[in-house]
Amino acid sequence: MKKLVLSVILVIVLAGAFATVAKSAEQIEKAEKVAYRKSCEETFLTESRALLTEMGYENCGVTLNRVGLEEGSWEYTLQIHHKRILKADSDKQEKIAARLKETEILKGCGTVEISFF
Repeated sequence: MKKLVLSVILVIVLAGAFATVAKSAEQIEKAEKVAYRKSCEETFLTESRALLTEMGYENCGVTLNRVGLEEGSWEYTLQIHHKRILKADSDKQEKIAARLKETEILKGCGTVEISFF
């Protein structure tokens, strides 16, 4: 009887240990994905600001917002605030947006929309 009780306790302890290890691996993988995504976002913002400066639009207000979608991808909105861009015609704004979208940094993370205000 003691052997049976000890065997049951051993099985329960081992099952708990395996569950903990599996959960830890999932948490590590999730943390790595989050760190990679954040790194991509920071790089995208930095390069976007540099590109805008190169195009002659210094001191732009640049904000990157993200929305998580059900399938796990992300939808980004890059908002740019600059008086001259806002006053430019829609063709010029589209050219600026197209140039910013050429960066492939967020390609694996989701889609990017660009708005000016």
